[in-house]
Amino acid sequence: ALPCYPAIRPSKLFAPPEHARVIALVPDGPPAWIHWQGRDINVVCGYGPERIAAPWWNESKRHEGEGDQGGSPNKAQRHEGETRDYFVIHTEPGLWLWVYRHCSTGEWFVHGEWI
Repeated sequence: ALPCYPAIRPSKLFAPPEHARVIALVPDGPPAWIHWQGRDINVVCGYGPERIAAPWWNESKRHEGEGDQGGSPNKAQRHEGETRDYFVIHTEPGLWLWVYRHCSTGEWFVHGEWI
């Protein structure tokens, strides 16, 4: 049987992205283990990173009606130059998750899920 891969972007995005604890086997590699929503989850496989820079997520929030309420450019300017390294991971329970590592802080988040 051929492996099944998800679409390029997840069908469900979390707003805001959900914090996660991660163990990666190599510094810039995908997670091998993730603690998310109170569960320890082993990762079967993962690929990435795809480096994405702001302000794309600020723009998407405005389109969803969640972002900058007053049209102020300050919010977008504050995130200018911010980058995230995104990974697609497949977990033992069968979830496909879109996770990222914040490049300046090293914190990890789950941004979306293929459902």
